[in-house]
Amino acid sequence: MTFEEKMQAQPKMATKWAPWWVYFVIIVGANYLRRGTSPDGSSPEIRVVIALGFSAALCVIITLIYRAAARR
Repeated sequence: MTFEEKMQAQPKMATKWAPWWVYFVIIVGANYLRRGTSPDGSSPEIRVVIALGFSAALCVIITLIYRAAARR
């Protein structure tokens, strides 16, 4: 069996990650909404930590939704 036959015999696997632009669009949009609703008196360090935590949580959520949709 040649290499090409082996590759065709294997099932196609879905990618693990959503396309980069999905993460970009959702995280940038969510951060615009977050900035509009965050209090102005908070310190910059706290805002950075909240933004990083929010972005990390969105990455996990986007990846889980993408993988669940890819399995169907």
